[in-house]
Amino acid sequence: GKFVRLWLSVAADADADEIDGGEKKAATVQRILAAQNKDPMPPLPPQICCPNSFAMAELTHVAGLVTRENVKSGASHPNMMPTVVIFDTTLSRGLPDWVRFGTALRGIEHAIGAIC
Repeated sequence: GKFVRLWLSVAADADADEIDGGEKKAATVQRILAAQNKDPMPPLPPQICCPNSFAMAELTHVAGLVTRENVKSGASHPNMMPTVVIFDTTLSRGLPDWVRFGTALRGIEHAIGAIC
């Protein structure tokens, strides 16, 4: 969700930009990550999160990804916080216990990290 919002914020610029020979620039991962460093950051479309697990990352301003080269990367900016987060416990029904347990531990880890 968060990277989609960043992508949407740079996609319009990518469509308008032209490089050598009139070829259009794509909204690449590099351009998406660069958006977090713009001052001011491009306006982001609203985001409504309905998480189905307990990791709690949706309540942070951080987003992570793994590139095609299998390199971990990410972006962080206060504007990347979702507009609304809706918690519905019924969304976790049907998840295997190991997934629910693992994401609950991840949520605890995020909470401790926020405090420390």
